[in-house]
Amino acid sequence: MSVARRRSRAGPRVEYVCDRIEDASFPRHFDAATSLLVAHFIDGDAAKQRYFHALAGWLRPDAPLVWADLYRPTSDEAYRALWAAWREQTGARMEADAAARAFERVDEGISFVRPATLHQIVADAGLPPPVPLYQHLLWGAWMSTAA
Repeated sequence: MSVARRRSRAGPRVEYVCDRIEDASFPRHFDAATSLLVAHFIDGDAAKQRYFHALAGWLRPDAPLVWADLYRPTSDEAYRALWAAWREQTGARMEADAAARAFERVDEGISFVRPATLHQIVADAGLPPPVPLYQHLLWGAWMSTAA
């Protein structure tokens, strides 16, 4: 956090908080929020729903919430094809053993969610359906707005 504060040019316009969003307490509501590469590390749909509910709770009405995470395509065939393409791209930049270890960690540590499940998690958190913003292989980004 100290490095982020030192490097930031935003000064007092940025508030740095190191806490679980579910446990954090803020003095006011926010105009927008981002969640980058967090939710895919949260195991289980109920825990993800609590996370998104907490994020939405800190937003002013109609404020955007934008997030990006790994996700699982609707079909298993698409998942396997995109997984293989991702491994191939990564393998072009890493030694084979290092790439294999990295993908073992991804396979063990990521809680992939299919689009329909993501829509349900977001709806259960009190947010409108997410709008897709970006997709590359198994990476996606979405936006919703606080109620």
